[in-house]
Amino acid sequence: MKKDILFTLPSYFRDDMSIMAYRFGKGEKTCAVVGALRGDEVQQLYVCARLVSFLREVEKEDGIQPGKSVMIVPTAIGASMNEGSRLWEPENMDINRRFPGDPTGSTTERITDALLERVKNYRYGVQLTSFYQPGSFVPHVRMMDTGRQNPDLGCEFGLPYVYVRTPRDYDQTTLNYNWQLCGTQAYSLYAGKTREIDEAAADQSLRAIVRFLNSRGIIRSGSRLLHHHQRGYDLRFRNERGASAPRQVCGRARPPRRAARLYHQPLRRLGA
Repeated sequence: MKKDILFTLPSYFRDDMSIMAYRFGKGEKTCAVVGALRGDEVQQLYVCARLVSFLREVEKEDGIQPGKSVMIVPTAIGASMNEGSRLWEPENMDINRRFPGDPTGSTTERITDALLERVKNYRYGVQLTSFYQPGSFVPHVRMMDTGRQNPDLGCEFGLPYVYVRTPRDYDQTTLNYNWQLCGTQAYSLYAGKTREIDEAAADQSLRAIVRFLNSRGIIRSGSRLLHHHQRGYDLRFRNERGASAPRQVCGRARPPRRAARLYHQPLRRLGA
C-alpha cells in the first residue's frame, strides 16, 4: 500500500487541506473508489476504511493481479466531516453538485476539478454515496444514462438491483455523470445509511466492491480473504422498463419513475 496526498488546497485562515489516497498494486489505472463527498457520509467513509484494510491484507498475499492498480479516496471533504455538516459550510454548497469543477473557481469548484483530474483516467470508478433524503435504503447500484453506461457490468456487484437514471439538469453536475463523460465506467453505490454506521449494510457494500474487483480480474480469485466476501445475488438480472416493476423504497413499494430503468431480480442468493 502506498499512501499519497492526492492534492492540497491552500488556505489563508487555517491549515492547508490535503486529500489523501491509498494505492494498491502497480500498473494501469484500473479502478478508483471515492468515498464521502458530503460531511455527513459516515457510512461511506467507514466502508472505504474497511476496503483499505481488506486490500492491504490482499496485497500482502500478492492477491492483486500484476499490472492492475486500485486507488481509494476515503473523503474529499474532511473539513466538513469534522463539523458533521453535509454541505461545504463557507459556500453552503453540495460538493457533488459542483462537477466538473473549475481550477480557477470557488473552493468547491477547485476541489471537484482536482478530484476529477486525478480519477478520470481509471477504467472503472465506484462512488460510495448517499441519497438526498434521510432514511434506510437497500444497498444498490445507480448510474446516469449518458449513452456510455453499462448496466450489465453493474450487475457484477451482485446487489439486488441496478438503477439507471435519465439525468436532469442538476444531475449533470455530479461525479457519476462527469466521470462517465471522461470515459470511465462509473457506478454509484448506495451503502444503506449515511449519518450512522450500519454494520450489515456496510458488510454488503464491502462484499459488493470486492466481488466487482474480483469479477474484473483486479484481485485474484484464489485469495484466502476473498472467500469471505463472495456471497451475493444471482447475476442473471432481467431488464425491466417503465412502470412495469415495483421497487422497494424505505419499506414502501412504488413504481419507478418513467425516466429510469430498473435492472433487478432474482433474489436467489448464490451459495444459499
